[in-house]
Amino acid sequence: MVKSSHPLVHVSFTYASESDRGRYPFGSDTRIEGGQNAGGDRHALMLDKSSCTLYELYNARFGSRARAGSGAIWNLRSNQLRPPGGHRPTPPACRSCPGC
Repeated sequence: MVKSSHPLVHVSFTYASESDRGRYPFGSDTRIEGGQNAGGDRHALMLDKSSCTLYELYNARFGSRARAGSGAIWNLRSNQLRPPGGHRPTPPACRSCPGC
């Protein structure tokens, strides 16, 4: 969970054409799957409950700059489908934001 006041940063993507443009609430305080030194997929999920927005990063890394393999921004109040094509992440189940 992130507060709406969490700083939003630009993330450089390896697969930019398959990622959602926009700023992400990603920082040194963001938990990464497996920990900061993990191998593997290194997913990071950031949920802003005030806007009901879920941010997802794959192969997330935060150092001198924020970077990831790919990223997606989900408006959890919308039923809009993702654009066809590409290898965009799929929406994870989100039970921690009831009412979104």
